[in-house]
Amino acid sequence: MIDLLGSINKLMNLGHPKIGKNLILLIKPDYKFFPVGLTYVASTLERCGYSYDFIDMSFEDYSQLNKLMRNKYKIVMTGGIVGEFEEIEKICQFVKNISPAVKVIIGGLITRDVSKSVLSKLRFDYAVVGEAEDTLPELLEYCLGKKQNMDHLQSIKGIMFRSAEGQLVATDRRPRIDITSRSLLPSTNLSSLEKWLSQTNRSLPVLTGRGCYGKCTFCSPSFRQFKGRPFEEIFKEIQLFSEKFTINMINFTNEVLFKEEDEIISFCQEYKNRFNIPFTAALRLDISPRVLKELKAAGCIAVGVGIESASDKVLNKMQKSITNQDTMKFLRHANDLKLNISSGFMINNEGETEEDIDNTLSLQEELKITSGLSLTIPYPGTIIYKRAVKRGLISDEYNFLRSQQIFYNKVQFLPECLFIIDEAIGKPLLPNLTDIPEENFVSVMSRAYARFYRSNELKNVSLNPDASKIKGQCPKCGLDCEFDFNPIAPVVRNLSCPKTATGECHHAFQFAAHIFSNYYISDYEQKIKWMLEKSDQISIVGDPFNIKFLFAYRIFDLCDRNIVAMGNPENDKTGQYVFYDGYKHVMPISRLLDIETLVQVDFDKLLIAYMPPYSHHVQQNLIASGIPENKIIQMCPEELLFKG
Repeated sequence: MIDLLGSINKLMNLGHPKIGKNLILLIKPDYKFFPVGLTYVASTLERCGYSYDFIDMSFEDYSQLNKLMRNKYKIVMTGGIVGEFEEIEKICQFVKNISPAVKVIIGGLITRDVSKSVLSKLRFDYAVVGEAEDTLPELLEYCLGKKQNMDHLQSIKGIMFRSAEGQLVATDRRPRIDITSRSLLPSTNLSSLEKWLSQTNRSLPVLTGRGCYGKCTFCSPSFRQFKGRPFEEIFKEIQLFSEKFTINMINFTNEVLFKEEDEIISFCQEYKNRFNIPFTAALRLDISPRVLKELKAAGCIAVGVGIESASDKVLNKMQKSITNQDTMKFLRHANDLKLNISSGFMINNEGETEEDIDNTLSLQEELKITSGLSLTIPYPGTIIYKRAVKRGLISDEYNFLRSQQIFYNKVQFLPECLFIIDEAIGKPLLPNLTDIPEENFVSVMSRAYARFYRSNELKNVSLNPDASKIKGQCPKCGLDCEFDFNPIAPVVRNLSCPKTATGECHHAFQFAAHIFSNYYISDYEQKIKWMLEKSDQISIVGDPFNIKFLFAYRIFDLCDRNIVAMGNPENDKTGQYVFYDGYKHVMPISRLLDIETLVQVDFDKLLIAYMPPYSHHVQQNLIASGIPENKIIQMCPEELLFKG
């Protein structure tokens, strides 16, 4: 009875920091997704009677983590996928610097996909390799127990630990959990869940199983075989979260809903008898029409598919086991049922040519479906990573992993990654997996992204007289929209159609609106582009954000110009790089010079990347510094911005 009361008292404070109460701290790295995996880790802790504190680094900073570390935890746990390597490394380093004695445990796919030699560079004590539900309780019992010996540690399957010499030692693999016969429900107690729901139109991600039966070369799933959860377990989870949170939609997040078509149909029939919550799901493109009908009848409002490329050659290289004929057949059936489709498209694929990329973007534009565009990155654990290493495209796994963090969530505009150079090899950070010649690679990739951005932005833009509002049509449904606009920058991002919240528009990706979509300013852009084509050497003075925007959207086609210098009139910004990865790689020419140094550079034209009226003030200072007025170009003249 006493043990039971003790467990209840422990469980009262789950996921909410209480000074001096708990022995375990669970840390979610700063990646921009709902913490699905950690809800299962938290559930394991709760099931075993361990209370814990939790911090989500997407919403908190290291000063808050520093305060929490005063609690003298015995165990700190973190982890994730390979793309979060740098962030996980940073967390481990931070924790160990504050409390060297604390035991740090990491988990997630990073422990399986990253080599032991590289993983050993992280300051952790133990790693859980594979599923945590059975391994973690045994490891915690060892860490928190009074009797600790090497034989006990080596008997725990599915972990890594450090030998007396500091080398990583892996124990025997633990067999895969049979989730078809076990009750494994995620926790609802992590303190950031409400914040994540509020950011995603209250859409709850739910796993219908684990693993994927696909063989895509660019992916490293948790398992290469899919096992589905019992329907009743999935329904319990939905009910559990619905009782605690307001849920507007369910997002079944697996790469596939279920493996067998009959299983999907049975699930849909049971779901519609239990819930009246709309949902989305991911499907393969070779699925039969009868499945789509059942999905629609059960309340499915959108399906996600992986079209990836318009080239059958590229798809075959990816081992997708589909063709574009499958794509068109699927979309015809989905359109007949008025099912909304979202898809991912990828560029920088093996065997890809510039023509293939052009055809892929043409397909995306022709289909008029909600879509994203990704740069294919060869992460460890994938087939394309092994091939890239064999081709000599990657020589240092550790440096590669640190540099690739920028592709994950550390940039303001994804294409800016293309302009950062690994000076050790004299090539872009992104390995060129394609058949495109190296000298054309960055130009082709940046042009593709600019085309994609421009096809998915607010259409027919106009500004009110004081430029405080920007108007246009939703790129998906065509609704007339109006948004607040701050003319300190040329673009406003992360916009959503008002009908998205009501379910009438299914533009699943946020879009942007910028001044160069305005008729008058667009005409000005074309004139400046023609002028810069005739210039041999160009300098830029401006705000780093504005410069990044100009490059990402290829305004004035700056990417293909001979930029000789960049500068900034503000002392706190000079010396910084506009394009850098936060590690050690930069675009060398993007170092911001002070104006006194910039005027010594030989250039034909100087572009001011500021918005009016401040741009006029900068121009006067440049002229006073000795730069001829006929060499200076405004990014946007004041009379056009406030034309109304």
